[in-house]
Amino acid sequence: MSANISDSNSVTEGEGTVDVDTAVQLKKTIAVVHVREKRNFSQMFLKYVASYQQLSLREQLLLLGMMTLFAVFLYGLIRWLPMQVDLQEQTERLQRHNKQLRSLSVPSVVNESSSSLQRKLEQEEWALARLQNELEGVANRWLHLDDKAALQSLKLDISSLALRTGLEVVVNKPVDVEKLALPSDHANPHLNAASRLIHEYERPGVQYEMQGSYPSLLTFFNGLNELPNQVSLGQFDITVVDLRTESGRQTLNISLTLVL
Repeated sequence: MSANISDSNSVTEGEGTVDVDTAVQLKKTIAVVHVREKRNFSQMFLKYVASYQQLSLREQLLLLGMMTLFAVFLYGLIRWLPMQVDLQEQTERLQRHNKQLRSLSVPSVVNESSSSLQRKLEQEEWALARLQNELEGVANRWLHLDDKAALQSLKLDISSLALRTGLEVVVNKPVDVEKLALPSDHANPHLNAASRLIHEYERPGVQYEMQGSYPSLLTFFNGLNELPNQVSLGQFDITVVDLRTESGRQTLNISLTLVL
């Protein structure tokens, strides 16, 4: 709210005009009222002090005790209400938790004799030993990666097998696979174990592009099992070519990746 003071000793506020003398008189009146209020408060305080001093020592102590009890009651009321609300919430939460616990059911335990459990354990141990023997047999057929001469010999055996079965090898190139980094000990334990197995048993791959008939391809696949080392099929794709051989068989474009 703005006020404009003009040369005619008047103060303009909004749409009305107040004389300067009137404004000064109003300020003086407000100051006098404030002084009177302070004086009345002081007189009232002095009156209470005088009344308190007129009391006997026993009455003074009793009054102080009552005021102390009243202050403690107010403080306790202020602190008690929030604590009571929090206690009620915790009680309700505990009741809900107890209700959930009462609704839980413990699964029944199958009553089996020790002899039955022992037979099951023996069966599982036998199955585990059999699986380990099979895995050892497969692992022994894998080519040792450090033996470069054996690796080259296996590639020649695969090419010779393709020629014997009637497949023409068009492309023969190694598959570039980026070796996985060894996982850290802080990784997920389940993923960590799987990553370590993959890192340990990574194998080289060879990509072949061939042409031939379907019976020749089946014979080639059967011949892979007769090689001295383990060879697995990693990727396989066939495209039919629109031409037939003299025997009437359709020619296939074959793309496959072998894991050595």
